[in-house]
Amino acid sequence: MGAFLDSLNPTFEGYLAKWNSGPLSCVSVFHKFVVIAPTRDFARKIFNSPSYVQPCVVDAGKKILKHTNWVFLDGKAHVDYRKGLNGLFTRKALADYIPGQEEVYDKAFESWLEATDNGAKHIPFFQLFREINVAVSCRTFCGDYITDEAVKEISANYWRITAAMELVNFPIVLPFTKLWHGIKARKIVVREFERCVAKSRVRMLNKEPITCMIDAWIREMIDAKEYNALPKEKKESEDAPAPVLIRDFGDTEIALTFLSFLFASQDATSSAITWLFQYVVDNPEVLEKVRAEQLAVRGGDRNKRLDLEMAEKMEYTRMVVKECLRMRPPVLMGMPCWLCNADYQFPMKQRKISLFRLIILYRRVLWSSLPYGLHCMTRQSTLIPTNSIPTDGPLMVSPNKTKSIIFLLT
Repeated sequence: MGAFLDSLNPTFEGYLAKWNSGPLSCVSVFHKFVVIAPTRDFARKIFNSPSYVQPCVVDAGKKILKHTNWVFLDGKAHVDYRKGLNGLFTRKALADYIPGQEEVYDKAFESWLEATDNGAKHIPFFQLFREINVAVSCRTFCGDYITDEAVKEISANYWRITAAMELVNFPIVLPFTKLWHGIKARKIVVREFERCVAKSRVRMLNKEPITCMIDAWIREMIDAKEYNALPKEKKESEDAPAPVLIRDFGDTEIALTFLSFLFASQDATSSAITWLFQYVVDNPEVLEKVRAEQLAVRGGDRNKRLDLEMAEKMEYTRMVVKECLRMRPPVLMGMPCWLCNADYQFPMKQRKISLFRLIILYRRVLWSSLPYGLHCMTRQSTLIPTNSIPTDGPLMVSPNKTKSIIFLLT
């Protein structure tokens, strides 16, 4: 019961105590076991054991996001999804998404200026950042297929999914509980995304321009099917690389995939935006350099529209973002797993383990002496963007020469 009450009001000090207790530690919440693996080797061993463990986010994750969601699959089914998604993140695809994102930014900036035109009265910005984050995500995924009203409805309800993602939930879905509201919110999002997929199929069959991720995914499947239907002689005369049809994904499968993207991109990114906003306000010299770089990459024209080449030239801006993530990493822990090997015996026949792993990027001079490389309690607290400049080659390495990355869901 004590562990259950702690799970309702978790503290970082509690996690830290378990973290420092040894390379592996465990706490039981009723019949659920949470295992903390602080070291890289243990975490890697667990993540690389798909025969024994399976990601589940939290105990109720499959109920909320649906057990058929690609994030819960493993083996060939998961690999097929990963391959099917590769085309959505090419340079050309990323460039296609920018104009739609710019439209969202323009509307948001106007509304923010109106909100702050109140005699310099302070207002909370987190909710505004969260709203623009949802809007940018929906526009990137769905383009103009999704209406502003639908985006507002998703933004108003989607937080219920996050609220339902508690470490421990009542196992039965009862009306008006957090879990019930979370499932209801998922249905709203999936229904809207399915409508967008249906509209996109019509446009992509007519070979209209790609404007969003759904377009890119569907066009890739259409092109691959058309290529497969060509005679052998025609295929051999084609100069461009042959499109590969992994398999034909249905409307619901595509909708559930973007549901997982939306879930992964909200709270962590909203938190990062909020801290970044505060840090540049507290460090006006950093803000001035960011503004100078933004003007420079636009050739002195502050109204010039953004493109991918321009974004890639923003070196100092990128360093500021990395430094903010170092100081305030929005995602510290993950990933709960289900035991999926029937032959593996676990105490009390419990088949669920939650694994927590913290991976943070630091320069060598910033590494602390805490055991297992836990730095967040003694990290350098001053914003210094140049901290992200490599000192040990193309990737920064820890004192034991282990390469690490920032673990961020966006």
